[in-house]
Amino acid sequence: MKTLNLQLTFWACLCSFSLSAQFAAGDGTSESPFQIQNKEQLAEVANNLSAHFILMNDIDLTGETWNQIGSFDQPFSGVFDGNGHKISGATISSSASYWSGFFGYMSQGTIKNLHLKDLSLTGNAVVGGLVGQIDNGIVKNCIVEGTVTSFDNTAGGIVGCIYNGGGSIINCIANVAVTTAPASLTAGAIVGQCNDNGIVQNCLARGSVSVGGRGAGAMGYFGCDEVATPQNTVTGIVILDMKVTRQASWTGPEHFSRIIGTRNGTAGTIANNYVWAEQFEFIDVVPEQVTDEKRGIDKTESELKQQTTYETLGYAFGDNENAPWTIKDGQEFPTLW
Repeated sequence: MKTLNLQLTFWACLCSFSLSAQFAAGDGTSESPFQIQNKEQLAEVANNLSAHFILMNDIDLTGETWNQIGSFDQPFSGVFDGNGHKISGATISSSASYWSGFFGYMSQGTIKNLHLKDLSLTGNAVVGGLVGQIDNGIVKNCIVEGTVTSFDNTAGGIVGCIYNGGGSIINCIANVAVTTAPASLTAGAIVGQCNDNGIVQNCLARGSVSVGGRGAGAMGYFGCDEVATPQNTVTGIVILDMKVTRQASWTGPEHFSRIIGTRNGTAGTIANNYVWAEQFEFIDVVPEQVTDEKRGIDKTESELKQQTTYETLGYAFGDNENAPWTIKDGQEFPTLW
């Protein structure tokens, strides 16, 4: 019996060592997350979808074709802490029919403190720069910069869709050119579609959205056909510079505004969202005559460079993930620490 126990202990240690050897350090727990220092270790996240990870330095993927992490059948359900670092130059061309992103599908996971820079992402339906679809998960303190293109329907600069299980996008920045197919619906700089139980809060949006039938500066669609009274919350969104384009081949009804393109029902909350009106442009669009709820409240450049403007919305200023915003007061727009 003693010999058997020694053998089992040996094999358990060997398996643990083999897994840990794929990363710089750590055992994948919340107390000791796997440490990622290079692109090879980053790729291993796809084989350990429920573990905890922390990025230890910037990683440059320029010139490489990258595979997304997670799918509907095998969603990411762990915790990925970018630790304030950048992943630059990722090119992802997904052949999946649905759910494409740097993380394709996330369920009960968290992605935080990460900067995706110079991202180039193409996919079919439900495409998001950071996450294709969230079904109960959290994205916070993240920046996405680059291009996101859907050859079918639904695209978002940070998240393609928050599904019915809900999800949160909090304290994030989108600076993305989002494009969908000419005959498609639903695109947004931050999130393409938020079905139900979603929270989009204290995020900055800039860039462009080019779409067929439904598009907005921040969110394409609040709700969905299968949810009669969606309980989403959209607050503290600030659009800095943005253009929304209706593609000329679209002949269906138009639902364009600045914060929300289409709203399903009257449940949920849309409030306290701001727009730098002088730098927002509609191209080939006759915007709907809607209230401030969907279009946001006009603010000047001077107001949007004042820390107090954002503190009123609940933005927390500091130098850590609990107070992630920083600003040169009166001189620049805020960014993440």
